[in-house]
Amino acid sequence: MKKTVPKKKEFRSQRGVLVTATDASLIYIAAEAADCVLIYFMPIIGAALGVILLCAYLLCVFFFVPLYYHCLTYSADECNVNVRRGLFIHRYTRIAVNDIQYCIISQGLIQKLYRTYSVYVMLTGSFTVISNISLENAEMIMELAVPENEEKAGEIS
Repeated sequence: MKKTVPKKKEFRSQRGVLVTATDASLIYIAAEAADCVLIYFMPIIGAALGVILLCAYLLCVFFFVPLYYHCLTYSADECNVNVRRGLFIHRYTRIAVNDIQYCIISQGLIQKLYRTYSVYVMLTGSFTVISNISLENAEMIMELAVPENEEKAGEIS
């Protein structure tokens, strides 16, 4: 079985903004529920905290989350998987395909709503998470991680 990996493919998390914004919305709802209890006992402090929570939520969802995913790109070729991320501090991670021990594709509850996946790339002594990508890109990374001799090891002659 021959791998069908392109020479170099660069991709972004298309629905990552939606997944992260939904996560932020759930956290905001929980914080506002706790704030309702605080408003009952201390109305002025609770109301001020509610305004602060609302401003922080709107700033996060409409500014920081889209900006974070705008600065996040992945690329893969036959030798490396590259991750480039960072708002203020740019971080470039290059993972050699030979260093990958195995990969796990996972999908959480909110990721199921938006049909995105996370790939956990296990290395010697560490791991990297590539989150909120399409199934096609996740399977491409999995194909890169499986050496050809391991593919043949599972076949019965």
